[in-house]
Amino acid sequence: MKRNKLKIKRSGIIIILWLSFFYGLCLAQETYSVPIDSKGNIVEIEVSNNLDVSVNQLEVRPEYLPKWVQLSIINNRIDLLTPNSSGFVKYKFSVLETAELNEEGTMLFNVYNSERVVEQISITIKTTLPKEIKLYQNYPNPFNPSTTLKFSLPENGKVRLVIYDILGREILILKNDEMKAGIHTINFNAQNLSSGVYICQLQVGKKIASRKLQLIK
Repeated sequence: MKRNKLKIKRSGIIIILWLSFFYGLCLAQETYSVPIDSKGNIVEIEVSNNLDVSVNQLEVRPEYLPKWVQLSIINNRIDLLTPNSSGFVKYKFSVLETAELNEEGTMLFNVYNSERVVEQISITIKTTLPKEIKLYQNYPNPFNPSTTLKFSLPENGKVRLVIYDILGREILILKNDEMKAGIHTINFNAQNLSSGVYICQLQVGKKIASRKLQLIK
């Protein structure tokens, strides 16, 4: 986990933004790369009081989030900041698997003091490839007669993508070739198959991922 720091100072309130991203990398101009389908990313905001008087009832709230970010509160309130003291608020967020590769978005937070905005924090994040092979759920599912299979490769490798029936018998080899790193989609047409549950298995080297597919005719 990489931990990055951004410091903002205005009007006697110092905002120090700590960002902890699983596999995260700090890019130029305060843009942070976060893998698609990553969970447990942390935004921790340190608020310091540089005034000569105490500050009461500070709250940090999300104002805007990209549609592919899911945010949950760990702690978003600071009840009291005496002069030259600091407090922390923390959010946890996930990047959903529906995000597109290299998509940029901004998380915007407002810092409130008694319902008055005293600071605004903007965090730009950019999606990158998952750090492990990933086989996504096919769409649509259930399906008839075709569906789209989607998978991601963090690096180049030999890919074997196979359809099995529920008894484990090999039905169809969709891919058995070298492929480049990236997010890939393959159409699976089950026109000649009977209704039922099938298994899609992705193998890259020694790593294997599987999904159940339901064909309804």
